[in-house]
Amino acid sequence: MKKRPAVGVAVIVIKNGKVLLGKRKGAHGSGSWAFPGGHLEFNESIEDCAKREVLEETGMSIKNFRFATITNDLFHQSNKHYVTLFVVCDHEDGIPGVKEPDKCEKWDWFYWNEFPNPTFLSLKNLLQQGFSPFCIDDVLIPPGKLHEMTAAQVVSLNISGDSEKGLEDYDHEELMEAAFMFENQLMVLLGDENSISYELYSDLSHRQLADIIENCTEQICKIENS
Repeated sequence: MKKRPAVGVAVIVIKNGKVLLGKRKGAHGSGSWAFPGGHLEFNESIEDCAKREVLEETGMSIKNFRFATITNDLFHQSNKHYVTLFVVCDHEDGIPGVKEPDKCEKWDWFYWNEFPNPTFLSLKNLLQQGFSPFCIDDVLIPPGKLHEMTAAQVVSLNISGDSEKGLEDYDHEELMEAAFMFENQLMVLLGDENSISYELYSDLSHRQLADIIENCTEQICKIENS
């Protein structure tokens, strides 16, 4: 009999600007972080599947269902193939609990641009598409100071229409601190043990510092998501 892809539903539950992720247990994606969800049953609507899976896995109820996108997920190691339907919804009631301890270690809330690693394949493929629910208010709430941001937050300054500030709107000292922090972080990830002097950044222009930050943060995101 010819094998065919299975259909999964992944549920992006939003509450107070954060989304819910669970750390998976079991043979399939064990140790990776993923949205709640599961298999679409025969004759079941996508919305009903999303509500059922969230309730079964976390004990929570959800509302304001809307379809987001799909990913084509090839799990070569486990010889599985899924087409994953992503839906976005809002938290309605309940605190996330581990209702299926054989499948999930814990649940936690994260900002969209601060996901823990490793991520489950379907979530990784979703992020590689560049998808993010920026249409939802308050999903992205970056800190006020540039040098306190994560690499993903800095990259989002240039791709999110919701951001009030761009890189060049920060003052020169903040750009120096951010360039120093991200360039050193990238060097560590690349295994380069050479240190960079902070004083070297004082001779660079505003635009040069912004270019360093953009380049470093994009490389950091690629490395962390690979």
